[in-house]
Amino acid sequence: MTAVVLDHASAEKLRECQQLTAVRDPEGKLIGYFEPRSQHVYQEGEIPEFDEDELDRREANRDVLSSAEVRRRLGIATRL
Repeated sequence: MTAVVLDHASAEKLRECQQLTAVRDPEGKLIGYFEPRSQHVYQEGEIPEFDEDELDRREANRDVLSSAEVRRRLGIATRL
């Protein structure tokens, strides 16, 4: 990951942000998004993993439909 060092004024503006914030250049063009540390759930450089409880729940769920079954239930014709 690369880092950008901000001037004091820009850093202070970002410290005031309490939620995900769009960052724009002086012409109003989107540069990217800033996520305040208080909203960030992962450590720097950490790749989020799947929640094990959610994986177990999905594995135990036997109400799985095939694509063809979903299309049939939605009334979508199947093309061959």
